[in-house]
Amino acid sequence: MIHALTNGAFYACLSILIGASLLSFTDEKLAQRRKTWTTITLFGPVLAVYPVIQLAGMLEEYREGGLWESLFHVLTQLKGGQAWLLLLSLAVLHAIVLNMIKSPKITYSFSLFILGGMILTQSITGHAASTTSFQGALFHTIHFIAVGVWSGVLLVVSFFLRGKTTGSLLLVGLQRQPSRASYGLC
Repeated sequence: MIHALTNGAFYACLSILIGASLLSFTDEKLAQRRKTWTTITLFGPVLAVYPVIQLAGMLEEYREGGLWESLFHVLTQLKGGQAWLLLLSLAVLHAIVLNMIKSPKITYSFSLFILGGMILTQSITGHAASTTSFQGALFHTIHFIAVGVWSGVLLVVSFFLRGKTTGSLLLVGLQRQPSRASYGLC
């Protein structure tokens, strides 16, 4: 249960970051919310660490030493732990890019590239790749990018652009409400 919740929240974080990166190309105010995106970026590995700790706890019963030795073994010897270390490294790199590069277009171009790396890391170690290897990882990557773009843009527009009436091409169609007469209700 906890694994499903943390995994879902982690995927929501990645989706928000994808949506924010895409929308930041056209919305200057959204591009300036770098501290928000940095916080969400660094929260991702915190959510993704649960399966690593859970596996280390299970291995602790069968290995000599305590939890720290098992955690070290998972992080250095097992694919899931190594993927988490790569994810953590990419998240730190993403936070550095968000805070060090001043040009929004360059920042969010690098951001999309790094987020693609995070998605690929999760896809390679995910359940789809464990059954059909390359094909599973490829389809999981394509699926997550598509869903991440779609849901990320929706989440960013609904939570971070609330009350905004101009500036975003996505909101132009939502500004005009049809009258009741157009539905034949009068």
